[in-house]
Amino acid sequence: LVFGLLTYLTNLYFKIKEDKRKAARGE
Repeated sequence: LVFGLLTYLTNLYFKIKEDKRKAARGE
């Protein structure tokens, strides 16, 4: 359960990082 939650949070973190990078470029 903890491992699945950690994986979910990691994926969510990278997704937010990608979204912020795209927003910074104005795309």
